Amino acid sequence: MESEKLKFLIKKIGNLPLFSTKINKIISVLDDDNSTIENIAELISTDQAFSVKVLRLANSAYFGYSRQISTIPQAIVILGTSSIKNIAMGISVFSTMNDHKGKLKDELIEMGKYSLNVAVYARLIASRYGYPQPDEVFAAGLLHDLGRIIIMKYLQDEYAEILFNIISEELPLYDAETKVLEISHMGLGAYLASYWNFPARMIHVIKHHHNPFDVPEEIENNESIYSLIKFVSLAQFFCSDSRLNDTDTNRFEKLKMDMNISNETLKDISVNSSTLFEDLNNVFM
Repeated sequence: MESEKLKFLIKKIGNLPLFSTKINKIISVLDDDNSTIENIAELISTDQAFSVKVLRLANSAYFGYSRQISTIPQAIVILGTSSIKNIAMGISVFSTMNDHKGKLKDELIEMGKYSLNVAVYARLIASRYGYPQPDEVFAAGLLHDLGRIIIMKYLQDEYAEILFNIISEELPLYDAETKVLEISHMGLGAYLASYWNFPARMIHVIKHHHNPFDVPEEIENNESIYSLIKFVSLAQFFCSDSRLNDTDTNRFEKLKMDMNISNETLKDISVNSSTLFEDLNNVFM
C-alpha cells in the first residue's frame, strides 16, 4: 500500500519522461517481433545522436570486432536487437544525468561514471561465469542505481536532507533515505521502473542489488534472474569498496563466498575493466 509520502513523490516525478519520444519509439519497435532490420535501422537513423552512439559502441573494445562497422543495419546484425535496446535504455538514463544544469551537475556526472564502471565490471564477471546474456548484465549495471539518480535530479531538497542525516546521525545511505522519503533508493527505483514498464528482470536488480540475500523465494529459485542480481550486486560492492558500511561489507564478503570468487580474481577482472570503461565512457558520457 502506498504511503501519502510515496504518493507525493510519485506525483512529483512520476510523469517526467525518462525516455525521449524517439527512444520510446525505438524501444517499442525493438520489442515488436514483426519488426525487420530495415524498420529498426530506418527509425534509429532518424535520431542522429543515437545513431552515432550505436556505431561507436559497435566499433568499441566492448565488442572487440576486428572489422569496421559503418552502417546501422550492420550494427543491428552484429550487436543484436537486445543489445540495441539496452543501449537505448542506458543512453536515456545517462542523458538524464548529462543534461542537468543545476548545482548537482558534477555529482550526477560522477554518478554516471560510477554506474558505467559497475556495468562494465558486472559484465566481465558474468562473462567469466559463462552467463549467456552478458549484455543484459551490462544494462542492469547501468540502471541499478536508477533510484539514486532520480533522487539527486528531481528531489534535491530531500537529497540535501538525506546527506545531512548521513553526516549528523552516521546513517547508512538507504537508512537515511528511508527516514526522509519513507522508501530507499532501491524501493523507489524499482517502483518507478515498474511505472515506466522496465523489464521485470531489471526491476529485480534495482530492488535487490544492496541485499541479494533478501529476495523472494521464487527469485532465489530462478537461477537466471538470481545470477543477474548477484553479478550486479558484487560489482557495485567492489566498485564502492572504500565507501562500504559494515552491513554492506558483510554482504560483500558473504557474496564472494557464495559465488566462490577470490579477491585476486576480482582485482584481475578490474585490470581488464579499465580499458573497456574508458572506451565506453566516450560513448555514453
